[in-house]
Amino acid sequence: MKKVVSILLGILSLVPVAPCFSQYSLQNVFSSTTFVNPLEAAIPPDGTDRMFIVGQRGVIKVVYPSAPSTPGKTFLDISDKVVPSGLEPGLLGLAFHPNYAVNGYFYVYYNPVSSNTTEIIARYQVSPSNPDSALKSSEFIVMTNTMSAASHYGGKIAFGKDNFLYIAWGMGTGQNDPPNNAQNLTLLLGKILRINVDVPSGSLNYSIPPTNPFVDSTGGQRKEIFAWGFRNPWKFNFDSTGRIWCADVGQNTFEEIDIVEKGKNYGWRIMEGNNCFNPNPCDTTGLVKPIFQYPRSEGVSINGGYVSYGNSLPNLKGKYLYGDWSSKKVWALTYDGINPTTTQLLTTAPAAIASFGMDKNKNIYVLCTGDSKVYKLIDNTVSAEPYEATVPKEFALKQNYPNPFNPVTYIQFNLTEKSDVKLEVYNLEGKKVGTVLNDTKDAGEYGVRFDASGLTSGIYYYKIFAKGVSGSEFVETKKMVLLK
Repeated sequence: MKKVVSILLGILSLVPVAPCFSQYSLQNVFSSTTFVNPLEAAIPPDGTDRMFIVGQRGVIKVVYPSAPSTPGKTFLDISDKVVPSGLEPGLLGLAFHPNYAVNGYFYVYYNPVSSNTTEIIARYQVSPSNPDSALKSSEFIVMTNTMSAASHYGGKIAFGKDNFLYIAWGMGTGQNDPPNNAQNLTLLLGKILRINVDVPSGSLNYSIPPTNPFVDSTGGQRKEIFAWGFRNPWKFNFDSTGRIWCADVGQNTFEEIDIVEKGKNYGWRIMEGNNCFNPNPCDTTGLVKPIFQYPRSEGVSINGGYVSYGNSLPNLKGKYLYGDWSSKKVWALTYDGINPTTTQLLTTAPAAIASFGMDKNKNIYVLCTGDSKVYKLIDNTVSAEPYEATVPKEFALKQNYPNPFNPVTYIQFNLTEKSDVKLEVYNLEGKKVGTVLNDTKDAGEYGVRFDASGLTSGIYYYKIFAKGVSGSEFVETKKMVLLK
């Protein structure tokens, strides 16, 4: 019998074994562009298919998801203003103003070279002549804050559906939060803030939204506070409903994910995850527990991502994607507030994960500091096609955005094949008043910028003439309104 078993084992050892199949993988994209410690990705609300990658040392690059092999451009370089080294400090956040297509404003969060314990929120403006370049000289300081120590910076700014700017600042001190900053409502540390950057107030370059929880406070509580009790809210994002998903980095035992609501206390340093931290035992009355936590055996620095909606990841729609810097794992969280929360391991990144990104078409990206590369999350069961833009099924001219506008607007169009393209603007009398584009373009989706600074208020028409290499022709006209 032993001899028979031995023979069978010998035969089995000769049978080829199929490689283990993984449904999800990460594909290196934008390989023609050099990044240095990419920490954040953001897209502008202007209808263009662009993504902006924030480098920790002070450089923002603009890349093109529909043409990833095209070398990216330097959008803004403030490396001379930013802390030049260190694991945590640097240029940490980027947010485009909701009305960016008109005013060209965007906001950054950085730590200045003069002090790695200073936090700055600054506004910049895009160049009026080049949408892929910002005006470094346009810096306007919106807010500054001082940390207790150079540690736990937070690292996210974003505009909500209410058009207010949300800011995530960490506890700003060392391990254990000795000053208890996160529970101190007279400090901005360990908080998520909400401010109105459009309306200055008194000596401030911003104002307090009237629905902030401490807007009427007279007891010293900072009125900018939206929610508190965070240790190091490294990244947060809004889903399609406006809910805030936040990943808060743990210390000894657990990493956690929170759904952030106005006026709520998320527990640190009283709690770490679902557990008492300091004091122990503790009173948890009024504290909001995370919707999910994982032990530090799975990773020691959580990175928040996005709720997935894209057609390229059909089995992940509605799930929250997140990762961990140390373990390099990428997961999908299923949470509906009713059924038990579950998580699914999707893949492991080739290097330390710093952040996630989402492009205009809802594709998900993973940003890695370990190798300074940007990866796209791929579902291998959906398509084995190389990462390039899908060729549009039909020619199209889309409505300009915004409309009405003053004085800049963006116009999008689709080409089904390589075409000679003219895009022209006419007044009500039918007189041509501008040429937006006169060029040859490959098949794809395009967005162009139109500056009407030299025109008066009124109704205008923009018209596209496209002649494809096959001889096909496309002509369409749409109306737009300039209000000055």
